[in-house]
Amino acid sequence: MNETRDQTNQGDEYDALLREGLLRRHNNEIKFSVKEMKSIEREADSNGLTFDQMMENAGQGLAEVINDLLIEDSEREISG
Repeated sequence: MNETRDQTNQGDEYDALLREGLLRRHNNEIKFSVKEMKSIEREADSNGLTFDQMMENAGQGLAEVINDLLIEDSEREISG
């Protein structure tokens, strides 16, 4: 239940930032400049999310994407 509420709040925050021109979408992806990303990271760090944890989260997210791609590829080989 909290995840749904958090995702909704996050979506509302993204929509507000898009309307204000603080975020940009391209090919259905949100894009940040290097300067914007560094600012976001500094703010997250000052709010308690350490740079180490941000890197851990990024690595975990990448591992999940790679795992999903590997699973899709292996399913194609088996059924193809």
